[in-house]
Amino acid sequence: MTLRVADLDLTDRPSLFASLPPGLVIAEIGVDAGVLSRHILAASRPSKLYLVDPWLHWPNNPDPANVPQIVKEAQYREVKADLGADPRIEIMRLTSVQAAEWLLESGACSIDVVHIDGDHRQAWWDCMAWWPLVRRGGLLTGHDYLDLDLPDSYMTVKTDVDRFASVLELQVHVTSGGDDVYEQNYKSWVIEKR
Repeated sequence: MTLRVADLDLTDRPSLFASLPPGLVIAEIGVDAGVLSRHILAASRPSKLYLVDPWLHWPNNPDPANVPQIVKEAQYREVKADLGADPRIEIMRLTSVQAAEWLLESGACSIDVVHIDGDHRQAWWDCMAWWPLVRRGGLLTGHDYLDLDLPDSYMTVKTDVDRFASVLELQVHVTSGGDDVYEQNYKSWVIEKR
């Protein structure tokens, strides 16, 4: 099955996942407490969902999602307790690049949709690491399609994604945000793999 942007609802991230056909293999990079994970399970009904997050606090990272380690541990325990028994889910407590390398070396998967929303300073590396795992006809997607022009910025997603797409001569499609102010300011992006 070929997934086409033209067939997707690009209003916002929830609409994007709700417009995916059921039965796909999906990887979510950057899970935190699993809010999006639960939405993906309900809206997209995947056959397999990889949840990738190291659940680690990174010193000197100003990202508001970089909460103290005690909170990261609580998030991990919540995801494991709430979602870990679902046979469709594989929880990978690894960094994005480590998980991609492990899956590539295992040769065990071809992923329909990879959604990147992890370290907002390394979207370039995440795209490069996960692109080989996206099957032909699949999608590479992500959240927070913006840059914050601040000293020690923690958000360079737009620059990284645009650079990745330019190097590989790909087109970036972006959600509109609809009526949701959060989704208008923190848009999602989609790249087709042909």
